[in-house]
Amino acid sequence: MRNFHHFWLFSLALLFVGNVQAQNATKTVARSATVKSTAAAIVATPISNAVARGDSIYAAAKPRLLQIRTLLKSTGNQASIGSGFLVSADGLIVTNYHVISQVALEPSTYHLEFLTTSGERGALQLLAFDVVNDLAVVRLPSTGLPGDAAITPTTAGGQSAAAQTVGNSYFEFAPRALKTEAGGGLQKGERMFSMGNPLDLGFTIVEGTYNSLVVKSYGQRIHFSGAINPGMSGGPTVDTNGQVIGINVAKRLDGDLVSFLVPARFAVALLERVKNTPALDGKRSRTEIDEQLKNYQAQFVKDLRSGTAKKTQLGSFEISESAASWLTCWGRSNAEVKPKPRFQLASNQCSADTGIFLANDLFTGQFRYAHTLFVNEKLSSLQFPRVMRESMRVDSSRPKRYTAAQCQQEFIKPTTQNATLNQRVTICARAYRDLETIYDMSVSVISQNGSLDGLVSDLSIQGVGWDNGMQVIKDFVGSVKYVPDTSSKPEVSAKP
Repeated sequence: MRNFHHFWLFSLALLFVGNVQAQNATKTVARSATVKSTAAAIVATPISNAVARGDSIYAAAKPRLLQIRTLLKSTGNQASIGSGFLVSADGLIVTNYHVISQVALEPSTYHLEFLTTSGERGALQLLAFDVVNDLAVVRLPSTGLPGDAAITPTTAGGQSAAAQTVGNSYFEFAPRALKTEAGGGLQKGERMFSMGNPLDLGFTIVEGTYNSLVVKSYGQRIHFSGAINPGMSGGPTVDTNGQVIGINVAKRLDGDLVSFLVPARFAVALLERVKNTPALDGKRSRTEIDEQLKNYQAQFVKDLRSGTAKKTQLGSFEISESAASWLTCWGRSNAEVKPKPRFQLASNQCSADTGIFLANDLFTGQFRYAHTLFVNEKLSSLQFPRVMRESMRVDSSRPKRYTAAQCQQEFIKPTTQNATLNQRVTICARAYRDLETIYDMSVSVISQNGSLDGLVSDLSIQGVGWDNGMQVIKDFVGSVKYVPDTSSKPEVSAKP
């Protein structure tokens, strides 16, 4: 196919020269020589620059890549797999926290192993992690770290391939990717290459493009237009110079080639923390997770409460809400439902992209709330409150990682500011069994003025310290104000 393509280009060029000859015979020799030289150069080009660049990048990166396996101590069978990459001459490796999470939470049950591209394998030590940014640092065991890169051989015949790799080559981070401002020195659309071991099929390289940071996200993630698949988590994504821009972390399951990277600067910050750090044990790991979550949520609550609140009108209710740009809000209504229901409904629902992976059965850090207006059409004074109560969201599940939820209900009588407003408040909380000071908390509020209209408000915040969680709940309950409607019937629409 390539020879035919070049022949066609060459023939087209000669045809062009033929037309020129008919017009000016004196330039025939010069023109013909030029065309032949150009065609020869085309034929001599073996592959495109893009392909050549990707091939050379992978060739250089291959000995620095590793597969990271979590193994059951009792059987030696693998429980999960991911990827990682060498970043220092003393055997430090960057990967995702979720790749090593089982070892962090249950070190008596699991241990870590690496596998190189050449088939060598051996044990790994967990040094540190950043659960918020889903990063971890592990280390190849050696006889004199730091400083001595002599890795304990894992096969007969002397030093392992991993040892030689550490002594000779490791990934470097792109300086322009370490800037704190959004996007740093990266250009939208520039070519990037992601590497890892997808689905345990072997080490691969995937070409994609940089698309800046994800918008409307409380934490920073790079939007990478390329195929990141399970098993590639923790692998590097590099620029055309082979320097690390970000760390593979996730993809959207409801889209095509929508993938995400942790910005490189968070990995560099974590590496600074692990200098001369001993390996983590189980108790220290859980304490570290507890502290990281608590500190993160304290900052999140501070940011949530900062700035000027916006006012949203739902019927006769005025709601004060956070104006944070990283909250995503949606509206819904039952106005088009057939047959026409006996009550009208309009709702504002908002959430923050703040999910944090702790374990396969422990996903935390989420924040969301909703205000739903109910306008009575044909329900009795007894039926209408029941409809609102049934819409309240109380999580009664009891996964193994949590204690049973404890709930408390209170009635708030009308105040000077809300002279005719009655509120029924249900607050629930559950603790984390493995973490000492972390809770999931929620509140549901029924605000009602007579039997004509009412507002059901729900909020949940996960992985939060007690005092911070209660402050958010207090703000939320107090955010509702009844504004008398001068029309004959409350308007059923959300007006931000």
